[in-house]
Amino acid sequence: MAVKAKKHIATKTASSMMGRKVIAQLLGEHGNALLGALKTASSRHQGDKRGKELKQNILILSLKANILWEDGQIKQKQLMKMVNPLNDTTLKLHDVLHSTKNSTMALDLLAAKMDNLKDLTGEILAPLMSEKNLAIYEDVAKYYSSKEFLMLLIENSEYDKEKQIVREAIGALVQPLLNKYGLEKKEDDFCDLKDCEEGIVDFQGSSFCGKHHFDMHQELVGGAPSLIHFLTNPVGKKSTVFKEISKAHFPSNSTKFFIAVENYKVCRVAVRYLFAEGMFENFLGSAANKKKVDVDAEIIKAVHVELKKHSSKPVTEFKSVEEMRRSIRQNAPTAPSIDLFNDAQAYVLKQMETVFDEQFVKTGKWTEYLDHIKLPAHQTPDQKE
Repeated sequence: MAVKAKKHIATKTASSMMGRKVIAQLLGEHGNALLGALKTASSRHQGDKRGKELKQNILILSLKANILWEDGQIKQKQLMKMVNPLNDTTLKLHDVLHSTKNSTMALDLLAAKMDNLKDLTGEILAPLMSEKNLAIYEDVAKYYSSKEFLMLLIENSEYDKEKQIVREAIGALVQPLLNKYGLEKKEDDFCDLKDCEEGIVDFQGSSFCGKHHFDMHQELVGGAPSLIHFLTNPVGKKSTVFKEISKAHFPSNSTKFFIAVENYKVCRVAVRYLFAEGMFENFLGSAANKKKVDVDAEIIKAVHVELKKHSSKPVTEFKSVEEMRRSIRQNAPTAPSIDLFNDAQAYVLKQMETVFDEQFVKTGKWTEYLDHIKLPAHQTPDQKE
């Protein structure tokens, strides 16, 4: 049956009395108690209609997510990234529920952790659900993770009964939740290549599964010696021989700058200007000290000129708070191009490549390295397919 059809059935199931009874059996005693407590609390807070709506939407979303998991659209590797935040948030919730003192700071921290968990879950569901269902998820998650609801549940004596039920249910549900799909494995146990869910091969501290480690090695053997491999590849980064050579012979801070540029290229647009400004100040600007890199003065000047085009403009005079806010928004810094540091990075890379060729390639260390990371015969994947 198509996933879309299954998800449609999930909606119908969660909307019927018989369906809800079946789901309740699947949730078990503690899960059902937790859901009931949340429904009662939200009904008291925003009315019975709203409470029923939230409960039904939780059931619908749970069934849809379970279908996506069973059909392999939610990957185990994605769930691995949820383990630590889920552990962290649940422990914080447990602490707050059992605390005898009301703490605004603790509540703020819990709300922040729950909001982060909401966003992480949303990132997994976004490509797999319709806009309508994502809106339902956002509504449910935003409500229950809000500081307003948490304060009612934790600090308002009218909600003591629900608080006690949630406290007991959380304690009983945490461990089974983490172990349900073998989540005792760590994220680091899986291949570092995106979308690959195979376990890493037990060889030389590799970060890849056997197939992708083999493919990486074949590509290196068939190509020219690669400095980039040691700067960006998780296997290359672990080479102690390369680290020793780069530390002893590379221009100061060159590897740090190269990697910083790579990180800049993938940072969020919202923080790109601040990232770029920090990089310029730390690596290129006249005030740079400990992290200063050797780059041609004309390249530095060009970066500075381009960066200034995106900086915040002086806030003009204003007659009201609204005018002030509008002026700040209109004059806020804008995101520079991801290519802003390309020339500087190329300049630094060329300096490193000269040293790499002299100290690593011509000395035979590149060939030795290839032999060092070659999988032994018993771990080499079958290439017949």
